[in-house]
This record gives sequence, structure tokens and C-alpha cells, in this order.
Amino acid sequence: MPNVAVAAVIVLTVASAVQGIYEHEVGENDWYRPGIGRVRHVHLGDDLVIVATHSGVLAGLDVHTGDIRWRQVLADGNDISGMYCDGTLVYTVVTGPSIDGQPVMGIWNAANGVVHNITGAFRTGLPARIGQPPKSDHFEIVVTSSLVAAANSTHVVAFNSRTALPVYVYASGGNIRGISGRGRSVDLVDIVVEDTQRRAVFFDALDSSGTRIKRKEHPIAYQSSVVGISGSRAVILSGAKLTVATMGLDTVTVPKEFGTGTRIVRIGNSEVAVTSHNDVYIISFPERPDSTESTVRHVSMPAGSLAQLASGTVHAYQAKDTITLSSSTTKFSVDFRSSDHGAIDTLVCKRFLCAVTSKDFALSLIRLGGKSSVLWTRENALSVPLQAELIDYPLEARTYAYSDGAHDEFPRLFPDRLLLQLETAKSFASHSLDFLQGVYQALLLPTRTALQLDKKAFNMRKIIVVLSDVKVYAICSETSSTLWSIYIGEELGKRHGIFLVKPITSVAAIEPPELAIAIGRSTIHVDPRSGTVSARRSWAGDVAHVAMFPRAVHRSLLVLSYLDGTADVYPSEAKPILANMFPYGLQFNFANVSSNSIQGFVISTAGDRLSSSVRWSYVFPKESLLVDMASSLPDEPVADPAVEIPVNLPAPSDQQQKRVVFKYIHRGILAAVTVSPSTGILAVVIIDGVTGATLYHNEHAGCGLRPSAVRVAVLEHSVVYTFFSAKEMQYQIAVVDIYHNGIRTNSQLSLHNLNSVADVVLSQSYLYPAAICSIGVTRTRYGVAGKQIIVGLCSGQVTMIDRSFLDPRRPPGPSPIATALHIRPYSPMIGIQPLEVLSFNTSIARLAALYSAPTDLESASIVLAVGLDLFLTKVHPSRPFDLLNADFNLPFLIATVTGVFIAIMISSRAAKASQLRAKWA
Repeated sequence: MPNVAVAAVIVLTVASAVQGIYEHEVGENDWYRPGIGRVRHVHLGDDLVIVATHSGVLAGLDVHTGDIRWRQVLADGNDISGMYCDGTLVYTVVTGPSIDGQPVMGIWNAANGVVHNITGAFRTGLPARIGQPPKSDHFEIVVTSSLVAAANSTHVVAFNSRTALPVYVYASGGNIRGISGRGRSVDLVDIVVEDTQRRAVFFDALDSSGTRIKRKEHPIAYQSSVVGISGSRAVILSGAKLTVATMGLDTVTVPKEFGTGTRIVRIGNSEVAVTSHNDVYIISFPERPDSTESTVRHVSMPAGSLAQLASGTVHAYQAKDTITLSSSTTKFSVDFRSSDHGAIDTLVCKRFLCAVTSKDFALSLIRLGGKSSVLWTRENALSVPLQAELIDYPLEARTYAYSDGAHDEFPRLFPDRLLLQLETAKSFASHSLDFLQGVYQALLLPTRTALQLDKKAFNMRKIIVVLSDVKVYAICSETSSTLWSIYIGEELGKRHGIFLVKPITSVAAIEPPELAIAIGRSTIHVDPRSGTVSARRSWAGDVAHVAMFPRAVHRSLLVLSYLDGTADVYPSEAKPILANMFPYGLQFNFANVSSNSIQGFVISTAGDRLSSSVRWSYVFPKESLLVDMASSLPDEPVADPAVEIPVNLPAPSDQQQKRVVFKYIHRGILAAVTVSPSTGILAVVIIDGVTGATLYHNEHAGCGLRPSAVRVAVLEHSVVYTFFSAKEMQYQIAVVDIYHNGIRTNSQLSLHNLNSVADVVLSQSYLYPAAICSIGVTRTRYGVAGKQIIVGLCSGQVTMIDRSFLDPRRPPGPSPIATALHIRPYSPMIGIQPLEVLSFNTSIARLAALYSAPTDLESASIVLAVGLDLFLTKVHPSRPFDLLNADFNLPFLIATVTGVFIAIMISSRAAKASQLRAKWA
């Protein structure tokens, strides 16, 4: 019987081991989630919803599902200021810094987004300059026989409708309130111009060359509101009276008196809305320009409504959880939670469809008639992220309990480890049964690679939390589906970031991680699994910085430092622990951008009170701008702190010898990069975050002309930064390695020797053949796998650079010492390795940041690319050394284990029979 038990344990152990290492498919399902950004213009078609966004994106969305059928992404910083679609072609007016603020015409195919024509050398093509319009300036577009005329608040710019070349620019001399054409048969354009100084409205007619061929002046009263509609008509609201004036007819008064406090807006080609408190009057005019007849429809908005909008003849008002839409004959209501989306922002209706945008940047399509409903909603705030975090998925076999008396050397006390073993033992049988069932299914499948495995087994599955201007999202890393979202609004003040918080509880408790979001003077605490808000805490002052305790065992403590110098800790039970663990105070640092400096703070305790004071300050020159900053992670493990470097022997010998030094790997390394716009000097400084000592400082002349190319990252003892060199006309990557003579272990990383200095500093720079927009570092659980540099290119690709290429020890030529240390010879250029392109053939638009998270497999790391799109993949920085290959013969191993088990059973029975015969002999 004991032999049977031993054999069973061997079989189950081998089975669990096989299940543990046979995970070649885990994380292979990379996903890509494209975005469009905040919608600015909408056109409703029969099959497509064509949108233009503030992010410079023109896209066609499926009218039934909201999926992206086609998308055109313009250069970064450009804005689509105007859009018009005639059903076949889409005409856009683009402005932005890359085109010197001058408007550019783009003509696109509405069905597939293919560009027909776009304005080329616009700077030499314009006969006059209109200056850079404001970012929010809107262009209204009309199409004539051979021209596309676009008008903003002051100018009319006309382009050829076939070649997109500029034809003329007309300066109105006032505020343009409307533009209209006279059909597709002639090239005449009419505009309505308001001159507040002369208290008049002018009706101007322009020919095909931009010459004003006719003008009519109409006087208006003081503080009148003017709106232009089709047919060169002006609707004038003066006090309680509404009049209509045209170029060819006298003024006609609308037979309706309005109350005080009214405002007028244009809601269609021939419709305006007059709002007075809770009353809305929709006034429709005939399309014929020679008619001023009108129809007035009154709509009463209930008290307490959040917003009201109108489009054409459709009026909409929003209550707490519903949107009510009404026309002249029908009325519809649809569910729309304001707590999830905020108030509605814009409304565009066409026949039985209405497109609605809300304060959370979402775009929803509503179907009218019968049982009205929201067909789909696109969460566009994901396209404007501020920060992202990858959180471990909570598992039943994991405990998050921590003890007040835990030490740095023992992350979990014996009771914690015992509880963990008990939890593992309880799930052992179920895991074994799941394994046997999976093996049985694998044997029945045609290929072994079709074995379905649980992606949570090795912490491959993450909760991706994305913070935007107005919303917080949680996304499953396995399916890319949105788990939950929380609308935080635009009025809550400046966001400070996302931080994980684990509450201090009893040893036996098993608590999920908690998510804390610092906003202004408050923090929101959320369960990352469900999105449930567990608490909203208010603090005494504006939160200047949020920092975690540096020791991994007490990462659950959240330290808040206020602008007035006071500090607090969450939860409050952590104050005694802070005093015991850090009797001389807790140091942390952050950048004070307003004063162009980096400050190091110390938090000290005095009874139950906490106070923060500035221990050191590093002030940059006045003409310098802090463009990027990075610091070492508080819990980053380091596997091998010792490094050998080649050292040249004194002359006349030309030989080298090896010298052993140790990485400068305490948790206080801080790197900052500044640029000087006036001199073009880029400066990099590396600071000890505890003492404020400068470990390294260097300047690059002529490399600060493109601040957007400057990125910095810190890994262990190295600092890597990128910049553009005007001298070389190339992008460069520089690396700085810091060493010292003392040895430090992982248990000493949260401590600091105030007398430690950087004994050896090595630096080197390399040319890179592509523009870099973001930079990151791979992270692993124990630091055994080599840390590699992840680079996000401005072209949208994500690539990985082997750390050996960025080694400042690389000699100018081959040497025995370098060969023995496996150091590559120096080369001025680092190329893009095709096999290291992580995004393959996928381009991530507006790539802004890269995030990495470790898994329970030491060889694997999860990488998230964030920008206008989201992209997630799994990488192996040092190759999959703890994984079996896809062609591993699993059935043979199972047969071998089964054979061993049978052999053990047979030998056991034979041994017993032999012993029995020996006793009878």
C-alpha cells in the first residue's frame, strides 16, 4: 500500500509538472483594439456612419454594429476642422502644426476611405495667408460646381473639388455666421457676415475667383444674435423678437414672442432652435431661399433635465437614465445612464437614426420608431489614455494577507505560507482531474497544439486598467473585452494616476487588491474585478504626490503628500507601522513641474501626526524644460548584482584585465531629461533619490530641437534615453550604466547607505534608423530573465532591443576580454531586427506609452502598447527557457509515466510474492 501511494504521488506530481510547463499557447493570442478618438463631426449614411474626430481620424463605422470598416489617421497634431459628405465623397478641412496652421482639403471615398486627392504644397499655393485658426475653430463646407468652399469664423477658403488645390482665400472683415451655395450648377457662394462694431449683417456673394460681386447690408440692434441658414438667410434674435433677413427680400418677423434669457442655435440647414429656460422652440424654414415662411413647434423640457439638443426637426432632452426624442408627430424614449456616460453633447439625426455623443466621449447610435433602443455604443475615451496599469487577476489560491510584524527577509510569515499550502492542497485534486480531462481531449484531437489550457494558471491573464480624461476602464487581457467602466467627469480636477492598494487586515484574511485613483482632493477606491466603488475619501488638501511604501511586504500603504506640506496615510492603521519601520522618516521624490525642479521629501511622524518636509531639491535652469523623467521600480528584483568590466592596463602595455564591480541598484535612482528651446541643448541628469546627489550629468548640443523624441527609462543600474541629433540628422539611443564597489542583495535594496557613491559610470550612444515615440522595459517575476528595452516607433511598430546591443562596455574592436565576457564589438548603428518586431504587421496609431508586467513564468512578460489603439502581446526576453516546445511529445511522456507506474505496481506485487515465497521456503 505504501508503494501505491508513492506511485500515485509520483504520477500526480509529474502530471502537474507537465501541465505547468506545457504552456506554449498561453498568451499567444495577441489582440489589437483600434480606436478613433473623440468624435467631432458625424454623417449618417445608409450603411456607414462617417465620423471625424479631434484626434485627426476619419473613419467609417458599420451602421449596425459600430465596428470600424475603414480608417484614415492623419499626422499627429492635425485636426479635422470641417467635414461634408455627399454620399459618395467625403470632403475634409484639416488644420494643424505640421501644415503651419493652414487649412488643407482632403477628398476621400465614402465607401472605403480611399483618398482621391489631398492638398499638396499648400504653403506656396495660397495667394494669401489666413493665419493659424484656434484649435476649436470650425469650418463649414459647401460644394458647388467645381469648388469646395470652407468657412471658419473669419475667412472663406475655396479648393478645386477634383484636385483639392487651393483656389482663393476671402477675408470677410467680420464674423461669418453662415455659408451656402447656389447648387451644383454654378460656382457662386453666399456668406452671412456679422459686424458687431457697425451693428450690421452683410450678405456677400462670391464668384469662382473669390471676388465679391454683390453685398447687401442689414442693420441689427445692439446685443443681437445672428445665425446663418441655407439660401443666404440670416435669422436674427433681438430681445424677444425673431426676424429673418435675406439678400433679396426685406426683413420678415416670425410671428412669435419669446421670453427673456433666450439663445438661438442652428440645428440644420433650414432649422434653428430658440431656448428659453425649459422651453424650446424649433423653427423650420423652407429650403427655397426666396421664402421666409416658417413653422414653430414648442417643446417643453421637464425640470431637472441634464441636457437638451436638437437636430433638424428632432428634439432630445436627457433625464437621469433616459433620453427622450420627439419630432412633430412622434415621441420616443431610450435608456441611457448618465452615471455611465454623463450628459449628452451633440445630436445628429437622419430619418430613423440619431447619433449621440456624450461627455465621456462615447458615440451611441439610437434607432427611432417602434421599440426605440440604443443599437451600439463606442467607448472612445480609451483612445485618449493618460495612464494604464496591468493588475494580476485575483486567484483563489493566492492570499493577499500581510502581517504587521513582517520583515524584509520574509515576505510571508509561516502562518501565511501554511495557509497558502492548504489552499494549494485543496485545489490539487481538482487541478489533477482537469489535467486528466485535458489529456484525454488532447489525445482525441488531430493535433497536440489544440490542447486548451487555462490562461490564468501562470498569471498570464491581467486586468488592464486605463485612466483617461473622463473615465476609468478595465479590460480583460485575454479577450480584450471591457469588464467595467466608471465615469469620473471632467470637473473633478487634475488626475494624478493609478495606484494599487492592498488593505492591512488579519493574517488569515484573503482580500482582493484594491485600486485607488487620486483626483484633486479625493481618492476613489475600486474593486478591480467588478468596478464596484468601495470608498470615496476626501483629504485635507490637494494631493501633490502619491507614493507606495518601498518595501514589498507593505506595498498596501498609500502615502499622500499635500501641497501645504502635510501628509497622510491610507489606511490610517498604517501610521504606527510607518513610525516603527522608518524611525528616521520615509523618503520619496517627485517632479514639481510648476517650479521646474525635482524635490526629495521625507515624511516623519510625531505621535499621530504626519508631516512632510523637503530634504533636497534639484532646480533646472530657467530656460530648460523638463520633458521626461523615470525612476527605478520599488520592487524590481535583481538576479545578479555583480558585473565584470574590461580595464586597460597602464602604458606601455596594451592589454586588458577584468575588474568586478557591482550594480548601483538601490531603489532611489531618478533620471530626468531637459531641453533648452533657445540653445537646443539636451541635458540628462541622474540623481540619487534619497540624498539628492548627482550621479551623472551630460549635455548634448543640438539635440533638444525635437522634445517629442526625448524618452527615458530606468532598469536596474542603467538609464536609457532617446533623442534626435540635429548634427547627425538621426535618432539616437544613449545608455548610462552606474556601478559601485559595494555589494548589495535584494533584501537590502530598500535600505540606503548614505555614503555610497557611483564609483564607475559608463556611457555610450548609438544611432537608430527610426523615430522613437515611447520606450519601456520588460519585467519578470524574479529578474532571472534578461531585461530588454521595448521601443515604440512613431510608425506604429513595437520592437525589442537586446540589452547586449545597449552595453556601454562594448569595445571598439574584438578583444579576448570582451569575447570572454560575451560583449559585442562596438557598432555606431543599432538596426531593427525583423524577428524582434513584437507588433508584426500591426501598426498602433498615436503610440504613446509602453507598459510591461511580469507573469509566474520567469521567461514570459506581458507588454501593452497604448495610444489611439491598444495592443497586447507576450514576449520572452531571454527566450522561453522554462517552456516546452510546441512539438513536445506529450503522449509519449504520459505513456512513459504510465509505464513507470505499471512497472512499479508489477514490481511491487512481484516483490511481495517473492517475500511470501521466501517466508514459506
